[in-house]
Amino acid sequence: MCSLFKKKPEEKIVIRFGGKENDLIWAKEILDCDCACEVVADAFWKVVYMKNGRIMEDMSADRFVLNTNAKKAKNQEVFDIKVFYVNVNNTYTIKWGTRQQTRVIDGFFQVPVSIGASGTFKITVENAHKLVAKLCAVRKDLTTEAVQEFFSSEMTMHVMQTLTQEVISGRTNSYNLWANAASVADNMKDSLKDVFSEYGIKVNGFSIGAIVLSQEDIRQFEEILKKKRMLEMKDSSFREEEAKIAADKQASYDTLVKLAEIKADSKPQVVVNVAGSQAKFCQFCGAKIAGEGAFCPSCGKKIN
Repeated sequence: MCSLFKKKPEEKIVIRFGGKENDLIWAKEILDCDCACEVVADAFWKVVYMKNGRIMEDMSADRFVLNTNAKKAKNQEVFDIKVFYVNVNNTYTIKWGTRQQTRVIDGFFQVPVSIGASGTFKITVENAHKLVAKLCAVRKDLTTEAVQEFFSSEMTMHVMQTLTQEVISGRTNSYNLWANAASVADNMKDSLKDVFSEYGIKVNGFSIGAIVLSQEDIRQFEEILKKKRMLEMKDSSFREEEAKIAADKQASYDTLVKLAEIKADSKPQVVVNVAGSQAKFCQFCGAKIAGEGAFCPSCGKKIN
């Protein structure tokens, strides 16, 4: 008899992590729930839950109850819940890259060019609540592969916007973009932090592993550079010739000035011999002039 009046134990659902160790997000959904739900978590995972489509605060306790419905059975509240286990411990390396090349105008060469790029980046989760809220607004599939694909697409879009602006502005040209890829990647790190912090994600590393140009574009650049080098060589040769002509003109002018100065200052040289008598010499050729002659016997020029 007593067994007929024994109180029925309260129903309770216990939710535990059921994914893989390397999962970024693992979700458990329960529809039309009308009893208490106890969630079991640990420090390796951050738990965020959604009740009736609304993201609730994340939980940090090891065990917690989402609903302790104490109402009578006939007034029992029915609700949908979805529990997200978010990995806040692992670092994930994700590949990014363009599926097709982007056509832009190279600001340095002033020609159209097609550019593609690829590389890797590393992320960790800083804010699980923000991550779940943002991803649920844009995606239904939150498997690790789907989330990584989403962030890969976001990274590719951001990188290509930055690279094309660098090329269009002429700050770097397409032909030398690979040589400057490391410095471009370093300059992008701060902007990447701002882009991904909106998703509660921290970017720990970023690299540009490859720059893709078509063979046609490469040949086009090499032809332009070849013509440029030839023009520079011609210009350099022309400048050297101009400098040589200018130097020759200056040397001729300096010689004429010097000769004019010598002629203006020239006078017969007088040398006193041992006996005390004076001897004259031609100021033009230096020949000795005997007596009081008015003309040089050697060169025939008039002596002053």
